[in-house]
Amino acid sequence: MSKKMYAAASFFLLRIPTWPIDKFGGSGHQLESSLEVYFQNEQLRETIAIASPSLYESLKRRGTKNLAQEAKSLSHYISRMMTRPTPFGLFSSVSMAKWGDATSAYFDERFLRKRTRLDMEWVYLLIQKLYQDEIVFPSLSIRTNPLIQLSGERYHLNYLRYADNPDKGSPSPFLSKSIRSTPLIKLILDYAKEEAISVDQVWLKLQTSLPILEQDKTLAVIRELFSQQFLLPGLLPSLLSSTPFDSLLSHLSLFPGLKAILDEMQNYNELPIGKGEEVLGKLQDNMASLLSNRCYLQVDTAYEGKNFNLSTNVLKELEKALNLLCKISSFQKTPTILTNYHLKFIEKYGEHRTVPLLELLDEEKGLGPLFENAISFSSNYEWEKWVNQQWQDCLFNKKKEWVLTEESIDPFFLMSKQNGTDQVNVPLSLDLLCKVFADSNQDIDLGKFLLVIGDIINEGGSIFGRFLDLLGSDAQAEVAQFFALEEQLEKQSIFVELSFLPEAVRSANVTIRPCLRSHRLDIEGKHGQKGALALEDIYVGATPSNFYLTDKESRFNFITRANHVFNVFYDPLPLKFMRNVTRSQYPSIPLFSWGSLAETAIFLPRVSFGKTIFSPARWNIDAKSYLRESSEKNIFSFHAWADRWDLPQSFFMTHGDQQLLLDRTNPDHVDEIIRKLKKGQSLTFFEKIEGAWIKGTEGNHMCEISVPFIKNGEYAKKESPIKAAPYSPLANEDRYKFPGSNWLYLKLYMGEEKINEFLIAHLYNFIEEFRQQGILKEWFIVRYDHPESHLRIRIHSPSFEMISKILFAFEEQFRLWTRLGWIKDVSIAKYEREIERYGGPTLIEAAETIFHSDTLATLFTIHAYLTKQMQCEEVVLHVLSIVNFLRNFEINMDEILRILNMSIIGESELKGFRQYKNELTRLINALQNDSNSEIPEIQVMNAASQIRMGDIQNFCKIADHLERNRWLSIIESLLHMHCNRLGCLKKDEKRARLYARQALLSILSKESAALHS
Repeated sequence: MSKKMYAAASFFLLRIPTWPIDKFGGSGHQLESSLEVYFQNEQLRETIAIASPSLYESLKRRGTKNLAQEAKSLSHYISRMMTRPTPFGLFSSVSMAKWGDATSAYFDERFLRKRTRLDMEWVYLLIQKLYQDEIVFPSLSIRTNPLIQLSGERYHLNYLRYADNPDKGSPSPFLSKSIRSTPLIKLILDYAKEEAISVDQVWLKLQTSLPILEQDKTLAVIRELFSQQFLLPGLLPSLLSSTPFDSLLSHLSLFPGLKAILDEMQNYNELPIGKGEEVLGKLQDNMASLLSNRCYLQVDTAYEGKNFNLSTNVLKELEKALNLLCKISSFQKTPTILTNYHLKFIEKYGEHRTVPLLELLDEEKGLGPLFENAISFSSNYEWEKWVNQQWQDCLFNKKKEWVLTEESIDPFFLMSKQNGTDQVNVPLSLDLLCKVFADSNQDIDLGKFLLVIGDIINEGGSIFGRFLDLLGSDAQAEVAQFFALEEQLEKQSIFVELSFLPEAVRSANVTIRPCLRSHRLDIEGKHGQKGALALEDIYVGATPSNFYLTDKESRFNFITRANHVFNVFYDPLPLKFMRNVTRSQYPSIPLFSWGSLAETAIFLPRVSFGKTIFSPARWNIDAKSYLRESSEKNIFSFHAWADRWDLPQSFFMTHGDQQLLLDRTNPDHVDEIIRKLKKGQSLTFFEKIEGAWIKGTEGNHMCEISVPFIKNGEYAKKESPIKAAPYSPLANEDRYKFPGSNWLYLKLYMGEEKINEFLIAHLYNFIEEFRQQGILKEWFIVRYDHPESHLRIRIHSPSFEMISKILFAFEEQFRLWTRLGWIKDVSIAKYEREIERYGGPTLIEAAETIFHSDTLATLFTIHAYLTKQMQCEEVVLHVLSIVNFLRNFEINMDEILRILNMSIIGESELKGFRQYKNELTRLINALQNDSNSEIPEIQVMNAASQIRMGDIQNFCKIADHLERNRWLSIIESLLHMHCNRLGCLKKDEKRARLYARQALLSILSKESAALHS
């Protein structure tokens, strides 16, 4: 990588815990003191009132039975307020910061500002309560849920919103519902697709269509559809807004008391932190009187003091670290959850057809829902072995740190380049989260600092999303400009912002943000907005390696974005699929990983590169030996273990993304560790890095930065992945040939090693006899190895009656072939023609004729090889047959080379070419220049050409109208199927193509040299 893969934005997000890390003398405060701090500190009380209203109410009563548990919870909250920069209520704050020549940072808590919003769960339940009022219900607006799907005669919904509140009788998550599509229900759902239509208006439309309806019964059906979520409230706000609750302001008359609550929220926002406890209490009481809930408000905090600047020394280190991580990621295999689904798509639809997204995900019409499997990055063997060796070296030499260097990584990077790794496929942008440790501003400027990489998140700028209104209009403009630069990397694509109300409605609090893209797909959004897309507008296609998203006309490649960090796992199925398509096109850059050692090793040293720590030192303690022993013995064992493995006095105990600062000299902290171990919970500890450098009014604060990076334009994709023609729905009878038609499609399951001999010794003569009798017109074969090895046979006959004769004759043969051990199983299937792949409806029959004649030609070739009529090795036969097949289309040499290069990524299979170079160039020269050659291999090739030449010429004549690139793409598809029939599959095909290309280039080079000599 001669040039930097990424460049950083001029700005970044700075996240700072509200309290300094040394506010109470570090991590050693006792549990009893946490209660003292709480009752004496108004900041902490207000913070807890927002974060955990139940704990706040319990502590107000004092003297409760659970005082010890409450003290422990408080201790954790206090630790978070000092050590964890992740935004949460009043625990930490966010601010925009800039890179500069010198570091300038001072934290003055007087400049903290709150932004309070209504909790989305509370709003959702308030709207639901309104719609349950039978008097008001007919006047309220409704809309059809965009996530419902009509399959067969039923509407299905597999994404149900719920409030995490047992008092509300909410549905359990991950359930689905369905309802029969009666004429009445179909009309209701069709009418409610219109924008802002009231229940009354739906009733008026129904009266026109079905005048016999009774109003009471019809309204009951509409209410039931609403309660089952097939209909949604029209008042439900879109989350793509900095002010999502504006939609409620125009309906304040429906929510008595809401205006006063909104005014109180504004008053609360203006109070300094620590001075709002009383106002907050009244505000929550007023909200409870309107609707009782577990939580009422979502609060975030921004710092609005003097601007922060951070030395570009830090930026330079980050850029070097990211560059190294890019190198490491290049030799890590990254399968996605779409891998198997993609194989099924290619098998069913091919590469030259797009499918409506909702049809694809339908179980009856398409492939059905995407089932996810856990995906992990898997390094190559040599890398894993090397990492393990370095770990062993650290243990043997008692080293606490492993220092990576460019020189130690480069051999693996060069190996990955030779294997065809494409740097173009890294994310277009990303956010890099990093903690900065130093003793002062001045030390950072002098280069005396350490960085700890915390996470890398695809989609740069997404960390900013929910805070953009807090950060101000300048920040929003900078992020918008960053997005515009990202979109310039792929001008042939459209970037689409996705938005939806999550199943667990309260999670919507972290997905509220303005839309900074020109296009959006917003499940709760209004119809007809400029740039608005619906699920029905999305079509799916595939290349050999990935999916892509496009429109009906196949004009645009859609790249999905979601300017938040909510886990994609919880997206509705169609949006989840869309986001995973984009992620599979641009796989994530993983953090450094110890692999299996991360879970099994007791101690792992710090891993660093320059001033950047990729992985802090960590310790794993197994719970097994602590399960049955007494607390006293366990405490002794833990201290002995900690001494033996040199666990520091202060360290972090982690669980998921949670971390707790502990001190092993603190009895309360040790008791907590022992309690977890006694419960069977094995624990992981991380070293605490010293250096809280941001000075404040009360002490020194830790910090974390989130830096957006954008990919270097030189590594951007230069062309659209779209190969498919515009979507064109074809009649079923054109695309599908079912059992009972004049086509028969058989699958014969057998070992891969048996297929060639079976074809020549058994299948060919049996089927050809029917063709000679005129019972069948054409037949052809396809080899397949998924889910297990089998041979696919497609037979075309003048009529079903003749197919019946063939099938009857096959029955006896199946018994014989099974008894002789040739086949293991047989099945009959429908034949789905790949019409788009081979040029459309006017060309598919001519293509199938080539499939037939090429089957005969290929079996002739295989027979000659098996009977030793040729002396060459199999790889030479494959190369020669590929060149011969392409010559049959009478295309020029440049076009032959273009076709050979299609669908090839990397050249690792080119290894070994030199061994065959002379033989290949001799045979190809003879094939091209000596039609009367007596070389056996050339005679076989010429005979094979005669078998299929007439059908190829007819196909070329019919396809004469096609654009040249499309024509070459079709020939490439025909070549791929020729290789399949030949038994030249996957890596063998890639090797044969590369050998053919190199042999032809070698011949051209010699001819050119001779011409100029």
